[in-house]
Amino acid sequence: MNKKAFLFVTFLSCCMIQAKAGSPIALKENYNGHGYEYVTTPLVWEQARKNAEKSGGYLVCITSDEENKFLIQFIKKATDQEIPATWIGLNDDKIEGDWKWLTGEPTTFTFWFQGEPNNAYFENKVVYEKREQDIRWNDASSDRRHFYIIEYDHEIENGDKNERSNTRSNLRSSR
Repeated sequence: MNKKAFLFVTFLSCCMIQAKAGSPIALKENYNGHGYEYVTTPLVWEQARKNAEKSGGYLVCITSDEENKFLIQFIKKATDQEIPATWIGLNDDKIEGDWKWLTGEPTTFTFWFQGEPNNAYFENKVVYEKREQDIRWNDASSDRRHFYIIEYDHEIENGDKNERSNTRSNLRSSR
């Protein structure tokens, strides 16, 4: 290999490594007896829901401030602090403005941006989203492709343990 070809291959390799370094990674962690998986394949909400169910889980349902704080750190870890829009399992498909978790759990905890949900452009699904330095929920159109989080009712293999809180809604264990 001549010197120009070697330098070109080296340059391309460095570019690929740098591009990959900032890319989101699939990540699995356990928290409070549940498993969480960050999926970096962007899908529309319905496909993400179906994929989660095929995996034996569901799009994440957030019932407490403690779980929400864990999930924000989980997303930051998986995305190297970038925080792309990430689907969760909250929607108002049946009645506009009546937000329901896929699991049927009551919506007792919310984490909306100010002014949200606003139902602009028929937004019936919810994403974690970053605006400036704030990370909160926003209603979103279901035809957008985003990463997503699968939650399992049990711990998962290859998942790091995160026992930050021993409190959890009693409804969670009944799913």
